[in-house]
Amino acid sequence: MTAYSEIELETQDGIATIRLNRPQKYNAITRTMLTELVDAFETLTRSDDIRVAVLTGNGKAFAAGVDLTQLEIDPDSLARGDIGDAMNIPARRLNTLIEDARFPVIAKVNGACFTGALEIALACDWIVAADTALFGDTHAKLGIRPTWGMTARLAQAVGLRRARELSFTARTFNAKEAADWGLVTTVVAPDELDAAVDATCAMIAGNSPGSLAAYKSLYRAGGRHLKDEMTALEAQTDFPCPDAPARIEAFIETLTRGRRT
Repeated sequence: MTAYSEIELETQDGIATIRLNRPQKYNAITRTMLTELVDAFETLTRSDDIRVAVLTGNGKAFAAGVDLTQLEIDPDSLARGDIGDAMNIPARRLNTLIEDARFPVIAKVNGACFTGALEIALACDWIVAADTALFGDTHAKLGIRPTWGMTARLAQAVGLRRARELSFTARTFNAKEAADWGLVTTVVAPDELDAAVDATCAMIAGNSPGSLAAYKSLYRAGGRHLKDEMTALEAQTDFPCPDAPARIEAFIETLTRGRRT
């Protein structure tokens, strides 16, 4: 397997585990991380041995969203609320690979899962979460717009009205709420999370790979038309967000001040 710098990839007995690996930064998403995730999933899809994949994070978080301190954004793009193609292109490719894989992909959410991380988790077939996990769509707090498919996938997961409420308020919600709305499939105590996901993976890995591929394709087709239209609309439509630079600068200053104290 390829050696990566910001993720880890392991395979055993038909089960692949992909771990986001910037625990000191709460696995905040970078361009490098996205590029490595794309490579990992492309590698897995070329293997005939993989029956199921698990995407999770090392440390205390699934991922805290995009690492805004590492963004190199064109000012004109940011003024339209867009973080730019350097992140958008690999992120969209990753979500497509997850959805198009012939094997199920489970998001194992062990902690914070915000914004870009939530978009990636929503591309997975289902989410298993620790009861301490927290979620949120914080685009509006930062003055940016979704560009990785949030409006389509979140609305499919929780319904249009609930998705509007979560996106407009940008509020944090917990794993129990997420389960009540259908976003999360299973909630367990943190010390039971690994065992719960391992047991599910073992059941899946014992099933017919042809049947798994068929179900994956058919379920994907059932929800694809509207999602593809909405994802394209996100990518192709500009919205003026002139306060984005100031909001992001203030957010980064808050992070920096927190590290100094």
